[in-house]
Amino acid sequence: MRVYDPTQHVEKPRVPAYRPETLTHRRLKRLIRGMAGCEAEPTFVLSAALGLRPGESYALRWEQINWRTGLVPIRATLQLASDGLNEWPTKTAKGERDLYLPPWALDRLHQIWVERGRPRGRIIGGMKPGQVTYRIQRWIKQHRLPRVTMKNLRHTWATIAAQSGVTIELVASMLGHANVGTSYRYYYALTRAAVTRAQRRVSRRLLGKTSDDMYKGIVLMPAFPGALPAAA
Repeated sequence: MRVYDPTQHVEKPRVPAYRPETLTHRRLKRLIRGMAGCEAEPTFVLSAALGLRPGESYALRWEQINWRTGLVPIRATLQLASDGLNEWPTKTAKGERDLYLPPWALDRLHQIWVERGRPRGRIIGGMKPGQVTYRIQRWIKQHRLPRVTMKNLRHTWATIAAQSGVTIELVASMLGHANVGTSYRYYYALTRAAVTRAQRRVSRRLLGKTSDDMYKGIVLMPAFPGALPAAA
């Protein structure tokens, strides 16, 4: 006997797309420069430069950074639970990845490391994740910098990467996403530059870039008396 489900033909309401609040590249640059001197600046720099999950940036240790190559292996996430701080494996299997710091971030982190006496251990020191977040947000407020959460700092990196022409598959790999569809849903937004570039390529494939190229040899008549041609 087949059990009939009366809801199988009912269409569910569309769930609004999640659009994270991100910064433009200019505002991000202003924020990075404005964070100089903050106690939690190293963690902020790592998150801004690598697009890490907050827990991944909290778990990083100074000795994991390769000062010669800029290699930063991501292997764990730090979470505060009822029994205290715990290091867990990354969110997904693909979350275990090797990332490389850009020169500006590597140089700044090395400078901070030397200034602090070449410490070892977690980059956040003895602070808890909540304390790191509090110090960052307090510094942003005190210095009137562009506001962004640690989670949206990761979204900002991914959005700027996608807008800069980095393939969405590479963005997904660097973020540690288990499914590239997640990156498509959040970061593959149509921009004016991308749309214009695509239309230019399609136009060249057809006949040419301009109206004259397309309608060469054809006398275009107005749609109605007194009207201009559509291509004008």
